Amino acid sequence: MNPFLSSGRTAMLIAFAIFFGGCSHLFYHPTREAFSNPKLAQVPIEEVTFSSTDGTRLSGWFFPASSRTPSVHAPTVIQFHGNAQNMTAHFASVFWMVEAGYQVFTFDYRGYGSSGGSPDQRGVHQDALAAIHEVQRRTPGRQRDIILYGQSLGGAVLARALQDLPHKERISAVILEGTFDSYQAIARNMLGRSWITFLFQPLATVLVSDEYSPEQSFAKISPVPLLVIHGERDPAIPASFGRRIHARADEPKTLWIIPGGRHIDAMSRESGRYRADLIHWLETHRLR
Repeated sequence: MNPFLSSGRTAMLIAFAIFFGGCSHLFYHPTREAFSNPKLAQVPIEEVTFSSTDGTRLSGWFFPASSRTPSVHAPTVIQFHGNAQNMTAHFASVFWMVEAGYQVFTFDYRGYGSSGGSPDQRGVHQDALAAIHEVQRRTPGRQRDIILYGQSLGGAVLARALQDLPHKERISAVILEGTFDSYQAIARNMLGRSWITFLFQPLATVLVSDEYSPEQSFAKISPVPLLVIHGERDPAIPASFGRRIHARADEPKTLWIIPGGRHIDAMSRESGRYRADLIHWLETHRLR
């Protein structure tokens, strides 16, 4: 369950989290529990351990492209998952891309799953950069073969990390699904959903840091093609955030507002219709 919900009870919890604990309690809900194990389904997988910038040990999974769709230089999709649970609960939302001929790399931020440490904005930012570097290290000498796919909180994390990535020539496309452009803005939005917490909105500006917010990052994604996906009825992060991200970005950019869509559920809707659409978008838009 995603903790970004619209109920008055959740808004009250957010107010207390901001007031007493700062933004970490609001934005990060990690668990150590394993929700699924691809090995049990005999899925080809490589367990990866790598280090963040500050030495924190991180864990990830690398899935090779399906043997039914062979490619000498299959592009690699890096998943930046949302704020709750860990990669064992999130990988399935992008694993289907393996059958479409893409390699998939997913990982846990610090404090999530088997990764060490505890999450905060600066640390998670370092983890995102380390994950991109790890994929670059694993596939040296290739060009335009990395696709960045961020979901919910992960979209904000990857957009900000991309701004600080020193070598972007490997990036061929960026996908942001159900994400936001400012930690303060989404905190204010949550607090404004209930009359009980409405008056707490100014606390978001005072006590939630926007140091690693991606507000200024979207325009810097260009010339890499950007796809923004957002559910029309997203109860966690309203579609207005997706529209605002698209407006902030420079061309080339594409916006999909999914009719009736909820929070990061586009790829599971309408019998996989949007999966085919996404593969088509990548094949026609990503840099080569």
